Amino acid sequence: MNTKNSIKEIAISIVAPVVKMFPSWAMKHTLRVNDYADYFQLSHKKEMEILSKLPQSEWVKARLWSPETRIACLKSRDKYHYFLDEIFSSKEFWAAYNNELTRERAVRCKTYTLSGSEVIKVCNETCGFVDLLWYKQPHSFTAEVVSKLSTEAVGRLIIFLNADKAYEIAAKLDMLLLQNIKKAKRNAEGAAKVLSMLLMDYTAYYPSIEPEELMKLEGFNQWLAKADIMVVTDKLSTYLKNLGRYDLLLQLLVRALKKRQFGIEKDIFSLLPKSCNCYQTAVTKMVEAGIAMPKDFAFLSDDKIKEQNLKLCQIDHRLDMIPEMDYKYLSENQKEWLLYSLARAGKLSQHLLDTASPKVKQNLLDILEEEAQVAWFKELVVLEQNGRKYENIQTVKNLAHISARLQAATLSFAGWQYVFAENGFYDSEYSLELLKRGTEEAVKIFAEKQGLTAEQYEALLIGNNKALAPELRRYIKKNV
Repeated sequence: MNTKNSIKEIAISIVAPVVKMFPSWAMKHTLRVNDYADYFQLSHKKEMEILSKLPQSEWVKARLWSPETRIACLKSRDKYHYFLDEIFSSKEFWAAYNNELTRERAVRCKTYTLSGSEVIKVCNETCGFVDLLWYKQPHSFTAEVVSKLSTEAVGRLIIFLNADKAYEIAAKLDMLLLQNIKKAKRNAEGAAKVLSMLLMDYTAYYPSIEPEELMKLEGFNQWLAKADIMVVTDKLSTYLKNLGRYDLLLQLLVRALKKRQFGIEKDIFSLLPKSCNCYQTAVTKMVEAGIAMPKDFAFLSDDKIKEQNLKLCQIDHRLDMIPEMDYKYLSENQKEWLLYSLARAGKLSQHLLDTASPKVKQNLLDILEEEAQVAWFKELVVLEQNGRKYENIQTVKNLAHISARLQAATLSFAGWQYVFAENGFYDSEYSLELLKRGTEEAVKIFAEKQGLTAEQYEALLIGNNKALAPELRRYIKKNV
């Protein structure tokens, strides 16, 4: 407070006691809009004397009154109307509530929110007040409150929960509602019907009741089909497994796959035993959704699905997880494809190599040789730290066949491009690649050492090194 206001307040505090000696004069200063109205407030006795003359309501409501006066008026039979529409405290509420003339209006009053204990007392005394409080403060009907309501009051509440589709509130009360209805000696079927009307359309409903009770609810299948899949799985999956309802687990699995919720689908799938009737369908659905199933080829009947599964296993680096006993379920072409893929992944066993036909075995050995060359080259590059130390050129010269993979790998290293170009290690395919995208130094040494065919010169013209074409044109072989 600044100095000016402080001086004003001191002056008012001195003048106010004198003014209060004249009630009619003091009342002019008790207007609510006056920041200093409380300085001029009269005693409860004098305020009641003024109100005994029954002034106009607007005049009363515009002024500040003591709590004692407000409560006394709310208890009266002729002055309650002054304060009934502006109840501000629990004491004022109960004063009005206990007044038979004002009970309903006290409950209805919008300026006061009943506490939980007050809601319980009011609703249990008069269940019709559930109607008023539902529209005034619906979120006061918590589990704690509802658990202490009478059966009649709960019955009224259910009507409004259902009529207003108050799913969020009803969901928090499901266990209490079910128990309360049963206490009223209605059968479980009737209770289930009431709950289903409230909750089975609520996709975010997370049940508090046990799965056994949940599955008895009318509309359960409807909720199962559209509720949040994570909620349904968390609440029901283990129970459905123990119950042997694998058909419903399959339904959940299909929903999870459609929604691309691949964390949940694996949890659901793990609950399905291989002996159940729907396991084969489940495996097929998983593969169709793009999930590798290396251990379940025995359950795939369609060759296209098997082929898709093979490719998925390769993408996920899980080819080696396919049981050898499942190879019999693959076509000959699929078996060969699998063997070649395992060889390229470095996961081909000696046993599988020995079981291959002579022709396939030779092809596999070629792939293994190619992979070995690339592995050797990668280690060599690391050791040489991409430098120009090529003491291992002789090893390349001694190779019976320089694989395409090794040639392709050298194109990423300028020094090795030069070495391969100088020694003629690139075959016809990779010589074209060198001319298109190799370093200038490597391209020049290739042209100088190996010469250029017409096809190679064309590759030079259309590649990144076309600027070298005029200079290297002289190396085109004339008689080729």
